[in-house]
Amino acid sequence: MKTRLIPFILVVGAFAVVALVWLVAGVWGLAQSGHVILTFCHSLLERCAGYAGLAGFAALALGAVVVAGGIVYGVSRNVYRFLKASAAIKSMPKADTGSSVVLVRDGAVLSAFTWGLFAPRIYLSTGLVSALTREELRAVCLHEAAHRRGLDPLRFLLLNTLSDIFVYIPLARQFAASLRARGEFAADDYAVSRIGEAVSLASALLKVSAFGMTGAPMPVSFAGYGPPSERITRLFNETGGAATPPVRRSSLRSIAVSVAMASFLTFAFFGPLSVRTSHAGGCATKHCTLHARPERLGQACKAHCATGNASHAHMD
Repeated sequence: MKTRLIPFILVVGAFAVVALVWLVAGVWGLAQSGHVILTFCHSLLERCAGYAGLAGFAALALGAVVVAGGIVYGVSRNVYRFLKASAAIKSMPKADTGSSVVLVRDGAVLSAFTWGLFAPRIYLSTGLVSALTREELRAVCLHEAAHRRGLDPLRFLLLNTLSDIFVYIPLARQFAASLRARGEFAADDYAVSRIGEAVSLASALLKVSAFGMTGAPMPVSFAGYGPPSERITRLFNETGGAATPPVRRSSLRSIAVSVAMASFLTFAFFGPLSVRTSHAGGCATKHCTLHARPERLGQACKAHCATGNASHAHMD
């Protein structure tokens, strides 16, 4: 496995561990909150604690639905897209020689993409090979070679899955888009650095984009990200520079929704855990004087308070 991919996998693994811990802790919190609600004493003080437990239970249940729904949506959507893409690639008429480059016998499309999770390969259509000059084709191959070296199909699949899992947090989706842009621009920079000029890559990008379709079933394709004008402008302005995507300001709405959802999920997780189960199932003697209407207490509370008062009277 490429060492440059290890940090990315660690980040993805950390997100997965956090989601798993959240769900496991959430189940425990549901059990604790349920215990509080079912066993709280009918005193004024305990009733308030019970209502707090009920609110925490509702928040935790809703938070669990949001997180679980995001996981189911993100994983199922990207598994479906992956299987659909696999079937589409298998059905393509290919001249496969077993090398890292596969020629797709289709002169009707201009297509170049990289496919494969752990051993990716470069796919070029015969239409693309015929339409580009030698230097343009070399630039495209170098661009896709950068995707292949970085295992970008695997990285982008994981990134898309995480983006869909946290679909309810707009800033997470924008962050994922920024990482994808960084990978695409890095591939552009690699091609330009190997060729020594940006004209060939920009010309190839214009031809493929003007054709209107890439034929690529997955987003790891030569013309699969961003407006071509943006990439071409960057090529001539930042040749040789770092692969930095353009900074896009997040809207106030995206920021507000993201902060609100993150705050809610934090409350939903930690709120029920803060409810002390010791409040349920009994009354502390020091609370007996706080009961506004003792006649409405449960029998357990009445006995406890009576015993406590008698003990204090005897001691006095």
